[in-house]
Amino acid sequence: MQNSHHFNLFKIISITFVALALIIGGFYFLSNSGNSVNLPVALNPNLAQEVRIAYQANSNSVPLFTALEKGYFTKNNITPKLVEFTSSNTAIEGMTRGDIDIIAFSALFNPINANITTKSNDIKVFSVATDKNSPKWFGILASPNSSIKSLKDLENKNLGSLPGPTQIVVKNYLKQNNVDIDKINFSTPDGALQGGLLIENKLDALATFEPNITDLTTKSAKLISTIDTKVSGTDYSLSGGFISSSFIAKNPELAKSVIKVLDNGIKDSQNPTVEIKNYQLKYVKTNPEVVAKAQLPEYLANDEVNTTELQKLLDYYASVGLIKQKVNASELVYKP
Repeated sequence: MQNSHHFNLFKIISITFVALALIIGGFYFLSNSGNSVNLPVALNPNLAQEVRIAYQANSNSVPLFTALEKGYFTKNNITPKLVEFTSSNTAIEGMTRGDIDIIAFSALFNPINANITTKSNDIKVFSVATDKNSPKWFGILASPNSSIKSLKDLENKNLGSLPGPTQIVVKNYLKQNNVDIDKINFSTPDGALQGGLLIENKLDALATFEPNITDLTTKSAKLISTIDTKVSGTDYSLSGGFISSSFIAKNPELAKSVIKVLDNGIKDSQNPTVEIKNYQLKYVKTNPEVVAKAQLPEYLANDEVNTTELQKLLDYYASVGLIKQKVNASELVYKP
């Protein structure tokens, strides 16, 4: 009876070891064969997925900086590979080539024109800037020694700005305020030199964005007017966040996770604390006093983007020649 008990116990132990050997051997065989086993991320908590994110080192990128500093990427098992760019065209070319997954954030019209040129829908919008609660981040400044006190005083003066959409929006804004733009000498000096030219009184006036407005007014430039985007019939503004369609197709769940992470950064920065404003100091070479005072651009989270409002902006862009043809907003926006 006792021998039978020992024999049965030996059988159970033997069968258990054989089963374990088969399981381990099977996994070894599969992992070393052409059909390797790729366990999902959920079963591999230490396997972070890389996402290539293009960004500009300025206040436009505060939602991204916030998501990074608050650990939202890490909590969602995502490793962001940051690629800094100075020109939105560079970032768009990278996304078109397949080198960039996310652009956070940039001028809205360039990616749309890229889609039109390539006759594709390769680049989707996941976020749009709004002037609803922060209309003071874009404006016109006069030089310290200038006699300019109103928009009408810009006539017969030299007004500098960035080229393209900035100048078009400024011209339309001035026309709506009964300024004869044909009497203004518009120029587009190098962006890095514009502030210095204004302070040295080599430019009569300058249309620019935050944090330049705050920086230059501390150096005796005079704010003549802020510019909101009512010229386009909507609060939606000039910038957006973009995601690659091929990235979405190849990694649909990862795409959803990345947008969720960036949405958290966007929502946190909609009412920025001092801590959030100071995140810029780690990524941007700037003056801490300017960071503390400057108005940040406000972005909408993905679930806040209204395609009807965006359509108004796109129609305005088409009407003034910023984009090459009319675009359907509902087809452009990424909705997970």
